[in-house]
Amino acid sequence: MGSHSVQRGPGGGQEGGTTAAASVAADDADGSADRPPAGGLLGTITDLRSARMSAGKIGHFRGYLSPEERAAAGRVERYALQAMAREALPGHRVGACLRWLHVPPRKKGRGRPPTRAVEVWRKVGERRAFYGGLVTCGNVWACAPCAAKVAERRRGELEEAISTHRADGGGVVIAAFTFSHMRADVLAVILGAALEAFRQFKAGRAWMMLVEGWGLVGDIRAVEVTWSIRNGWHPHLHVLWFTSCPLGVEDVASLQEDFSERWGAMLAREGLHASEGHGCRVQVTYGAVADYVAKFGYIPERELPWGVTAELVKAHAKRGRLTHLTPFDLLRQALAAPETAPRDLALFREYMAAFRGTTQLKWSRGLRDRLLPDQAEQTDAEVAARLDSPAERLGRLCLDAWRKVLYSGQRAELLRVAELGEWDDVEAFVAALPMVPVERIPRVSEWEVDRR
Repeated sequence: MGSHSVQRGPGGGQEGGTTAAASVAADDADGSADRPPAGGLLGTITDLRSARMSAGKIGHFRGYLSPEERAAAGRVERYALQAMAREALPGHRVGACLRWLHVPPRKKGRGRPPTRAVEVWRKVGERRAFYGGLVTCGNVWACAPCAAKVAERRRGELEEAISTHRADGGGVVIAAFTFSHMRADVLAVILGAALEAFRQFKAGRAWMMLVEGWGLVGDIRAVEVTWSIRNGWHPHLHVLWFTSCPLGVEDVASLQEDFSERWGAMLAREGLHASEGHGCRVQVTYGAVADYVAKFGYIPERELPWGVTAELVKAHAKRGRLTHLTPFDLLRQALAAPETAPRDLALFREYMAAFRGTTQLKWSRGLRDRLLPDQAEQTDAEVAARLDSPAERLGRLCLDAWRKVLYSGQRAELLRVAELGEWDDVEAFVAALPMVPVERIPRVSEWEVDRR
């Protein structure tokens, strides 16, 4: 099934065009897996499985788990959410993410590419395991494992940008832009209108006067949406504004008045409106500002307050309030309540159709070059396929072994075994999995080796 020897190396591969990238780990940034092998080979962590697990169970157990176990449970949930997204979006690239082998493009006259294996890696000094040689989709809207890794990397970029700006004497405030909506509103329509209103918000002579008057250097915009059975879809924007100098409380209140007036006018142009005092809210940001900007997909490994950077980039980890559900909440609910799953998955498909082509984080022109001059900008897919710390390869799984893992829904569990044990334990875990019926052999790539 693979090699017992440990090898050092980065693993992974590069993205090709707009296709999914080869992964050394879509999960290496944010946590560990889940369920130990049958028979208690490595002890008990939780009794949660990644195939069709109730996400509510993780929340119930989380207060009783160690930090390592919470991280493990978080990864179980991310794989479960990815499985539900795969069910909701047949044919979408999320269905191949962390399941299919990454195979280089065929060269003319070369025939089929050689059979490859799935690699299992572990971070040096951390005993945190991840897969190598697999496709990653890099889709922060649909894929919880990719969203987790991308969010953590984006959060780091934001924290560095904010620190640099503040060190140069600048200030940062955060604004939320929203509008009134109804149950019958179509998400694609109101989202498009809101994004156009924000584009117009930052255009024209009146806007330039605001820029000069308030010393606005630039901004970073994030888009978010929730759904409720009473009021339907609620898209809204969170924007970090970088100012030439720090603003006091009174200044922020005045800035909010100016923003609210202009935002209301732009909404009216697009056939939308906001109730007085609710369309725009501006706050001074202290502490871990960058936590707000990249919250799509990250479950923190350490106990830190939910800051501004998390609010912007980590929406997949954010839970809606009561009946206000985030898109990933819809997947969680579909896992926990099969009776409402058809509705929840239909809503998730509507959300994905509306957000197609929308950028999670958008920096205003020139701001990134100004604050992060030494960092080349990468796509989400490139970030998801990137490995940022040394790792060692524990071994390789042949295709038959990998198909057993996929068929049993044990991707996250296998990684936990690799973290708690050694390669012999991984082999024993896979050997104990049930055989795959011939009629249900999972696909592992766009190309298939006939192994039946």
